[in-house]
Amino acid sequence: MPVIGLTCLYLASKTCEEDEAIPATSELIHESEVGRSVCEVLRMERCILDKLKWNLNLATPLDFIHIVSALAISDMLNISFLINIII
Repeated sequence: MPVIGLTCLYLASKTCEEDEAIPATSELIHESEVGRSVCEVLRMERCILDKLKWNLNLATPLDFIHIVSALAISDMLNISFLINIII
């Protein structure tokens, strides 16, 4: 199970972080102390990506909140419209 969690964390960092902020696979394994090899993590990464059909860009409720708040701050969104959406 630890290899699944580590791989999910690794995939999340690849989709959300800048390239220079993503640690090398071997460094991540060493720091996490899961006792797995690079090959095992990369194999698990492939399995997870296959199960998700390579779709890592699913929208979440947090994405919706970010978009609505950005629109509200930029005054592009009518406040009464925003209240109607929430209620």
